[in-house]
Amino acid sequence: GYAHPYFHAAKRRNCFHPETEIEYRDGAGWHREPIETFVEGRLDDPRTDDFGTLVEELDGEVVVPSVDEHGTRSAQSVTVVSKHPSQDHLVRIETRCGRSIRVTPDHTMLRVVDGDIEKVAATELAVGDTVPSSPSQQDASTNAATSTAADGGIEADEVTSVSLLESDVEYTYNLTVAETHTLA
Repeated sequence: GYAHPYFHAAKRRNCFHPETEIEYRDGAGWHREPIETFVEGRLDDPRTDDFGTLVEELDGEVVVPSVDEHGTRSAQSVTVVSKHPSQDHLVRIETRCGRSIRVTPDHTMLRVVDGDIEKVAATELAVGDTVPSSPSQQDASTNAATSTAADGGIEADEVTSVSLLESDVEYTYNLTVAETHTLA
């Protein structure tokens, strides 16, 4: 069903640190850049909600890699971008394949359990958990070699560190992704 973008902005403070690199495809092909650059470049005429969040609806012409609850990968449209006042703390998650991400504590993460994918808050991930891997769209062949298969054939990576950190930024950023609501 449909929920107004303000609903999503108000209910989620599950955002990414501004330096988080994302991949996306537009009419010119695949690109990789910090989420801050991606969002700030699309805040043309944003609305501000009661929480100080800037929200901009997009035309759906930009897609990002995504994964559904079955581990199926697809490209999904970005429908909304948002810029949020940062929380006091962020969670840093590191994986065996060398990925590191900083997100807000309640950010929804995906965890592979018994061949299925479940959604959990970033603070619920633990060392040894398995998460879907995120092979690069620009160089999928290289990254595919570094990921391992988990139960159910889902390409996965192992969490090696979960740390609660004081936030070092004023703002965090998020995308609303059509269909799956996940950024892979």
